[in-house]
Amino acid sequence: MQSAGVLEARYASSITASSEANRPTHAISTSVLRAMGSLIKKRRKRMRKKKHKKMLKRTRFQRRAAGK
Repeated sequence: MQSAGVLEARYASSITASSEANRPTHAISTSVLRAMGSLIKKRRKRMRKKKHKKMLKRTRFQRRAAGK
């Protein structure tokens, strides 16, 4: 039969091993994060532009009737 101290040591080592396995091996650089931010901004701008174009297409007849 094993003593309680041996069991505690094995349990503690398994906890540290699993927590190290969950930790990312590399850090994400700030330039990559900035690049992702700019891509998101560009996508939002493009989506806004397309949404506006779609709205204009949908209301074309109303705008013509109003004389614009």
